Amino acid sequence: MNVEDVRSVPGTWSKEQLLAAGIKLKESFDPPFDRHYDYRIIYEVWLEPSTLDKAFINFAVTDTGHVAVGIETYERLLERTALKAIRRGFAAGQEPTRWNKEGLQILFDAVCQGRIFLVVNALLGIITSVKFYMYQSDCYAIARTGYEPKWIWEIPDSERIPSVRFGKTISYHPW
Repeated sequence: MNVEDVRSVPGTWSKEQLLAAGIKLKESFDPPFDRHYDYRIIYEVWLEPSTLDKAFINFAVTDTGHVAVGIETYERLLERTALKAIRRGFAAGQEPTRWNKEGLQILFDAVCQGRIFLVVNALLGIITSVKFYMYQSDCYAIARTGYEPKWIWEIPDSERIPSVRFGKTISYHPW
């Protein structure tokens, strides 16, 4: 994918709509090179809600056209759950891989519509894992675009929230 393809995904929202929804859009066309990575990011966009009950999302495009996705941050999860974490950065997501515009749009729309969940597991008040859930119909729609959403856990559309034995389920409101 190229930068313009990725920019068009959140581009379905005008700046006025984002502001009215309390979403701060930040873009970087030349992020600093991180020597710890074996790829170079050439464009990055962050969409950060002003409230914790709406999900954060990030897209980053590499010089090879791969796209990384970050959903929610540990920092925001810690604020919301009062847990602690050793990790930093994104709570869920995918390192750079091949995506297409249609698949990214489906994921973005699910985030905007609050059709996602995180299940946070903790031990002694410290987060040990975070799993990202989407409704089955959204997962199937993404898979039909050719992307394999291996990091996304499915829940039946008929369930209001994931039924899990352990962990705290974090739900999100639409933007």
